[in-house]
Amino acid sequence: MSKQPNRGKRDRSVQFWCDSSEFNFIKKQAELAGISRGNYCRQVVLGHRPQTTQLTNGNITRMEVKKLHKQLRAIGTNLNQLAKQANTTQTAPHLEKIESGIEEFSRLNQVILEVLR
Repeated sequence: MSKQPNRGKRDRSVQFWCDSSEFNFIKKQAELAGISRGNYCRQVVLGHRPQTTQLTNGNITRMEVKKLHKQLRAIGTNLNQLAKQANTTQTAPHLEKIESGIEEFSRLNQVILEVLR
């Protein structure tokens, strides 16, 4: 049986030691670029300097915005489930609040998606 060619699958590991200041620098740069430390190191070694991107006031990183977006999606799912249950049973006393929550969620979601572009 012939071995299939490697189609971009990363099947090798490279590890190295660094001191705490080097580690903190790598960690900070990876966070600013919105990528993992491993991906950051790989890109630097391969000659592709990742762009560090600080958003808005400089206190939030692209990775933090992505985490926030993920949390908002989970909230949106919960809101949709509540709305579906309320519409199905017609017994939700707070249907208007749920619908306004969905609208607010959609607005926030759009803002985050614009920031990530």
